[in-house]
Amino acid sequence: MRRRIPPENTPRVLLVAALFLGVLFAVLPRGYLAPVAIFAAAFALLAYLLDRQLRGWVDAGVARVFAALDWRSERDTQRGRSGAD
Repeated sequence: MRRRIPPENTPRVLLVAALFLGVLFAVLPRGYLAPVAIFAAAFALLAYLLDRQLRGWVDAGVARVFAALDWRSERDTQRGRSGAD
């Protein structure tokens, strides 16, 4: 029997998780926000470190953002402006 790899749903899973945490943060009393935020940060870090597909998806998105920022910086430099303006 051949093993089937399930379809990739990383963007959808991340969106659902972000929406869930957003609702959770809106509903919880203030005293619970810090522990839940610490758990969410630890979960995100461990998921990133342990899941190769998630790491690839996040790294590709970060690379696109930096490429866009670099493109804007080069364009402004060619026009005679610095990127700090």
